[in-house]
Amino acid sequence: MLIKLTNKNYIFYSIFLIAVLLSSIALMPSSLAYTAEISEKKILSPISEVSTRMTEVNIPNLVTNTLSKFGSGCPPEIAIYIHGFNKSTSDVREEFDRLQTSLISNNYRIPLVGFSWDSKTDWNVAKNNAGENGLYLAQFIMTFKNKCPKSDINLIAHSLGASVVGSALVILDASSSWKGKIKSVHLLGATINNQLIGKNTLLGNATENVVKKFYNYYNPQDEGLKLHKSTESYQPLGLVGALPKTSHPNYKDINVVYEIPPIFDADGDGNAKECYEDVKPSRLWGNNNCGYIGFRNSLTDALSDDGAVDVIVRELNKN
Repeated sequence: MLIKLTNKNYIFYSIFLIAVLLSSIALMPSSLAYTAEISEKKILSPISEVSTRMTEVNIPNLVTNTLSKFGSGCPPEIAIYIHGFNKSTSDVREEFDRLQTSLISNNYRIPLVGFSWDSKTDWNVAKNNAGENGLYLAQFIMTFKNKCPKSDINLIAHSLGASVVGSALVILDASSSWKGKIKSVHLLGATINNQLIGKNTLLGNATENVVKKFYNYYNPQDEGLKLHKSTESYQPLGLVGALPKTSHPNYKDINVVYEIPPIFDADGDGNAKECYEDVKPSRLWGNNNCGYIGFRNSLTDALSDDGAVDVIVRELNKN
């Protein structure tokens, strides 16, 4: 069937085609547009990397550099993120960026301090390093708070980073002047023994004395924590939560198993070993040990899921 186009028909079909094209462009998902949007918003939420991987660690300089990165004056609040086991310098920079992107995707803009410590080593050495770096973290917090007494501090730690935080809190608790000065602590997939958080323990007392709100985001399906349970012969706090009737009034367990989708390779770099996927692939919700702070699309590098960060933001907004 031959259709003869008149001038009137031609104009109609031209307008129709233009409208279809414009609507397609508007609806088309663009990773470049998303990345550009995130990059623009990052100006509002700078990242300061604080590294203790060097031979000599100068805490006052690290605090000064952080404040200069955040601009003039002291920010109303900051978040300090402490990474976990088996992370290189480039690994943790990717994590800092992914966490910030997940926070921004939940409309939570906050100056972020990435605490980089030497965890890319043997497991037993890394555990010792975590305890020792608790001192550096405590010194950084004290120095920062001395310069910015009105700035609130939130700590977010993943995996073995919970040991760094635990050590820092015990050190801070040795000073009575630190009562209630940490606004919040958020542990993600914590590898520490769940008995350490109980009443009348060093960390339990520090939790109650130093921190206003303490959140433990646990995940019964975390394959990395299941491995730790079998090799360390204790119940990881991030796998099962605190023992019944042992936690403090400011402590809260939150199950985030359904915040961690069954997606392979959280950072999108193709390396399975860093998240224990060479041991057992992620096939169930909660399996991926590296997905708490979100997932990247391996093709576009854009954020594909925010992990448990939306839950963290929900609790942050309550305080």
